[in-house]
Amino acid sequence: MSRATLGLVSPGQRLLIFKCCCSRAKPLYLFHATAHRLAAVPAYAARHHRLSAASSARTKPHCAQRDRVRATAAAEKEDPGHWKYSPEWWGTHAGGWGHDSGTTVFAQSSHCGNGEVTVTAHFASPLSSLDSAEQQQWRVLRFNDTRQSVSRVAMQHNSHTLHATADCLAFEYLKTMASAGAAVIGLTGKLDACLSGLPSLATTSTATLRVQSDPLEQRLDTGRGVPQGLGASDTHHHTSCRALCIGLGGGSLPHFLSHHFPGLVVDAVELDPIVVTAATQCMGLPYSRSNLRLHTADAAGYILNLASQVHKGLADPLDIVFIDAFDGNDEVPGCFCDPGSEVLEALATALHPMHGSLIMNLHGGGLPTSSALLALFSGWLPFSSKQESSGYHHSTDKGQAVLQIASTLKDNLLAGPHHRQRVNGGAFTLSVARQSNIAVVITRAAKPDTTSSSAEGFASCAEQAATAAGYLFEASTRARRGLSTI
Repeated sequence: MSRATLGLVSPGQRLLIFKCCCSRAKPLYLFHATAHRLAAVPAYAARHHRLSAASSARTKPHCAQRDRVRATAAAEKEDPGHWKYSPEWWGTHAGGWGHDSGTTVFAQSSHCGNGEVTVTAHFASPLSSLDSAEQQQWRVLRFNDTRQSVSRVAMQHNSHTLHATADCLAFEYLKTMASAGAAVIGLTGKLDACLSGLPSLATTSTATLRVQSDPLEQRLDTGRGVPQGLGASDTHHHTSCRALCIGLGGGSLPHFLSHHFPGLVVDAVELDPIVVTAATQCMGLPYSRSNLRLHTADAAGYILNLASQVHKGLADPLDIVFIDAFDGNDEVPGCFCDPGSEVLEALATALHPMHGSLIMNLHGGGLPTSSALLALFSGWLPFSSKQESSGYHHSTDKGQAVLQIASTLKDNLLAGPHHRQRVNGGAFTLSVARQSNIAVVITRAAKPDTTSSSAEGFASCAEQAATAAGYLFEASTRARRGLSTI
């Protein structure tokens, strides 16, 4: 099957979707986008709308009531990272379909294999929920020409001080990871604790977000056995809930999690100090969040050190680990996906034995369905309530790679340390709307499968936790989309 290349332009302009046949691109569909609707839609799309309307008419009463509640909540406060804003930040780099190329505000060469690290600034449509006296911009972090992170920032006019909007997750795959995170928090039974404050950390000198300068070759510290970047005074707190984010980018996900779950202690680990500088100086990642700590360190060494502390009873185990890390070849580092990896063995020890969960971002390479194409270029079309495909194809090399990594994670994390005992739990994948990413979820808290009841149960946990935490986007659909058991 040939790939489809999508071009999205501003309202009032025409949108072309090209079907690529070998080296030639041929126009496949022609649409005309207006501010809030689609005009001149092809016959198949009109039929799609008629079928969707008929399906909606058969929706159960409680589903209709739920949709009304969501619509009311959305009307009260708009999602600042809604996909309809994507033409503002997408850019024109490498033939991108964004409005402009932006203004470069940061550029440095990485010494950790990330190439040229740049941040560009783009105009952002003002949000009524933000201070009108502040100028709003999009900031886009890139490694060479590849987008890594997007933040919506606000700054006072004639001021260089900026702060990122914590509610904003512009990438769909991050929204999927955050939705899955909300679901597993609900499954752990720690939702109330994650929504409360953290007086234990707020009273210590290590409460604020800190940029550490750990050696890149960091391994187990035989002197103290404490992960560098954590002092002995803050290593062993009986915290309500702990999360580890591996791979920082612009800091959108750890910032989002620490904002919506003030009782969740979030540690973010990033290898490249240039990326940390770009995130904190140009992407608006704050320096003062009581439950967010930033560590410039080798994540493999950090996990080995932490696992040693957990094993000795000197540190609390991790409740959730988010991995969004790729090497210079755009592949997941081998230490996080190779069978027999000592880092995966250490991660199995560091995770809570009863409900520890891991959520990993992968590149799926799947092709969108015809219904997904409509939602892809239109930020205003709702998600389908129907469960989508897994997002990857078993017959392709990329699909095989996804299955291999997911199976390795399952074998290591659900078999207990050194495979001595079996740990109850579930392993599955979620597909991502509008992006060809896959979220792998390994959780010791439950055992979801592809049956309707289990998928709905996981989505229900996501909806309840996300609503309580104040998410401004729908989490339930993202937490069930393409759910496929490994």
